[in-house]
Amino acid sequence: RRQIARIRGQRAVCRFERGTEALFGIRHLQIGGGRTASVKMKASNRPRQGPIEPSPFERVLVITAFGVAMSIVRPTPSQMTRRLVVLAATIFAIVIGQTQVLLQWGQSPAEFAADSDTTLKVAGYAFAIWGVIYLWLVVYAVRQALPQTGESVLIHRLGWPSVAALLGIGWWVVAAAFDQEMATIVLIFGSLAVLLIPLLANAGAIRALPRGDRDRWMTVWPLAMLAGWLTVAAPVNLITVATGNGWLPEVLSPTVWAILAIVVVAGVALGVTQRLRTLAYGLPIAWGLLGAFVAEQARNPMLAYVALAAGVTVLVGAIVLSFRLRAGVERTTA
Repeated sequence: RRQIARIRGQRAVCRFERGTEALFGIRHLQIGGGRTASVKMKASNRPRQGPIEPSPFERVLVITAFGVAMSIVRPTPSQMTRRLVVLAATIFAIVIGQTQVLLQWGQSPAEFAADSDTTLKVAGYAFAIWGVIYLWLVVYAVRQALPQTGESVLIHRLGWPSVAALLGIGWWVVAAAFDQEMATIVLIFGSLAVLLIPLLANAGAIRALPRGDRDRWMTVWPLAMLAGWLTVAAPVNLITVATGNGWLPEVLSPTVWAILAIVVVAGVALGVTQRLRTLAYGLPIAWGLLGAFVAEQARNPMLAYVALAAGVTVLVGAIVLSFRLRAGVERTTA
């Protein structure tokens, strides 16, 4: 048992030597009442072959004034470099989009999407969600770039994938501006893949996050929102290009192709949400499907109401999956 000194102010910090095995795996530990806290250190009974190798991280145990102990891993210089690259990629993605709008070079993303949208159209207002996504991405990038932000598992594992996705959406704006249709398809599907696959690979860590955890709100939410919107935008991009170039197979009508795309998007939305248990992924998808409903009401009512049904299903399903199922626990069937 190691005693932690009386808490003064917001927190008391106890530093342990590098390689301290007892801290491995500790993330949150509830401390009992009173103003003096202690932490029980559990020793391992497993036999050791040689000395314990020191950890490259500096681990810090922080006891907050609310009685919560957190094991914080300080970032190494190489990890700080990655964090700065994430910040730079975020700035690039936002600046390139705003520069295109302000300088009006080439066509805007909305104009690109409106070209050859006779098969599936999304209302222009739906693209306003980029403002929310950009804002949350700034929060993610700035927070993870701060030296005092610990090197959590999710910050560590999602850093480089987020760089690839941010660069991808930035270059997509350039490709769309100059009407490089094939490049837009490669960039948008590539950005979706490099972000969604790591999110799914770390689904267990995401589900285990407490509701109020900063990693949930400042890492998972911005990246999951970006992945969700790309899940809607990528098929629309593909259908738009295919329609304009006459690539849609005539074995099915354009309306049926659009319905199939909507059904696939809704299915992916529910499947991914079931794995991640976060609303952040499903909300942009529901928003995009409702945008398709608004845009298609006058032109193709059947397609519009399919999009509406899919959007409502995704929204309700995401709420149920995120809140009715316990995070990190799989329900068993009777």
